[in-house]
Amino acid sequence: MGGRRSVLWMVAAVCAAAAGLVVVVALPDVGFVARGLVAGVLLLAGAAKLRDRAAFSEVLAGLGIPGPLGPAVARGLPIVELGLAGALLVPQTSTGGAVGALVLLLVLTATVGVALTRGRAADCGCLGTGRSAALGGLTLLRNGVLVGSPAGSRCSAWDTAPRMSTR
Repeated sequence: MGGRRSVLWMVAAVCAAAAGLVVVVALPDVGFVARGLVAGVLLLAGAAKLRDRAAFSEVLAGLGIPGPLGPAVARGLPIVELGLAGALLVPQTSTGGAVGALVLLLVLTATVGVALTRGRAADCGCLGTGRSAALGGLTLLRNGVLVGSPAGSRCSAWDTAPRMSTR
């Protein structure tokens, strides 16, 4: 997939992110669920990548990640994903977790968009190689929805989440 078709999928991903943002802001209780959803996806993704770092390194090479950077990303990305998943689930760190997840998802989505625009036929590798599918427009669309979740959760605030009294 290249050219115009990739651009159309990227526009659809931005629309999906905006829709996710609107839903989470409009319905604060959905923000709590969205935080759990993003944490669950990051947890699964990080654990799957840790299980088979060599295969994930091949996925990164297919995406066009430069040689020396690939092994560092293969080691670091799963740890970052697991750390952000944990941060999203702890009320005291959920703001930082949401901001971190938003930045990570934007970077990953941009990487997919660039790979598709350049016509790279790579596996996603998002949830490990056992469940991997080829990158495509649906990858961008899914990432768009995931991007809207932490962004919206920060806009709606987590005041609906139970808090412990400090008195």
